[in-house]
Amino acid sequence: MELAAPDLHEGNTVEVIILMPEAAERAGPQIPCGPSTISEFLRSLPPSSTPLLYGTWTEYEQHMRQERGSWDR
Repeated sequence: MELAAPDLHEGNTVEVIILMPEAAERAGPQIPCGPSTISEFLRSLPPSSTPLLYGTWTEYEQHMRQERGSWDR
């Protein structure tokens, strides 16, 4: 996820609220009840039908180390 806010500078602390379209319609101007952290929100989502590129975090880190190593060659 990428957010752009030209008025903010790197290092600023911000609060980001994500509303599902149907929840936003029901909530109106109020903040809806629901997950209180982004990690709770992400865990609440159904599994993706898209296969993961890497089976484990270790595989991902290994790929990134190899990729970074190729930059120096």
